[in-house]
Amino acid sequence: MESRLIDINSRAGRYHYELLKDLKAGNYNNLIGELKATNALLPEEFRIKISTTQYNEKIKTKLIVKCPSCESETNRELIRPYNKIQSTLDAILTKKNTIKVWKCPDCGVINPLSSKDMIQETLPQPSYFRIIPDPPKRENNLTDRQAFESNFKAWAWLFVHELEKSIADYREKYLQRNQMEGDLSSSVPEELII
Repeated sequence: MESRLIDINSRAGRYHYELLKDLKAGNYNNLIGELKATNALLPEEFRIKISTTQYNEKIKTKLIVKCPSCESETNRELIRPYNKIQSTLDAILTKKNTIKVWKCPDCGVINPLSSKDMIQETLPQPSYFRIIPDPPKRENNLTDRQAFESNFKAWAWLFVHELEKSIADYREKYLQRNQMEGDLSSSVPEELII
C-alpha cells in the first residue's frame, strides 16, 4: 500500500500540473483524459463517479415542513396536502372557500400549509459527494459557443475539487491505518506526511 500512495502522490501531482495547463489552454479532450487518469489511480472506494442523475439527486435541496403544534420536522415530499373547506367567517375574511392543509404524521394535528412553516435545507459549502455530473457537450450553435467554455470550466473545477478531496481522504485513511499499526515513521517517507 505504501508504494501505491507514493505512486498516487507523484502521478497526481504531475496530472494536476498538466490539467491546469490544459484548462488554461482550452485543450478540453486532454483535460478529460487527465482527470479520468487521476481518478483511475485511486482505489475504488475513493473514485469519483460521473452521473448527472445521481449528482442532481445529491444536490437537490429539500423542503422541510415544521409542525406548529409539536415542532417536529417532516420532509415536504412525505406529506399529502389537501383542500379543506373553511368556515363561513374565514371564507369571508380570506375571500377563499378552501385552504390547503396537511396532517402532521407525529401528532396528527391538521395544519394550514404555510410558507412560514417551511424550511429550505441547503447544502453546506463546500460539499463533496464523490459524484459529478456528466461533462457538458458541445453543440454547434451560436449560443453554445459562448456558454460551452464557461460551463466546461465550471465542470472541470468541480471534478478537480472532488479529486483533491478524494486524494486527501485516501492519504488520511492511509496515515490513520499506519498510526494504528504503530509504524508510521518507518513506513511513510517524511515528505509525504502533511
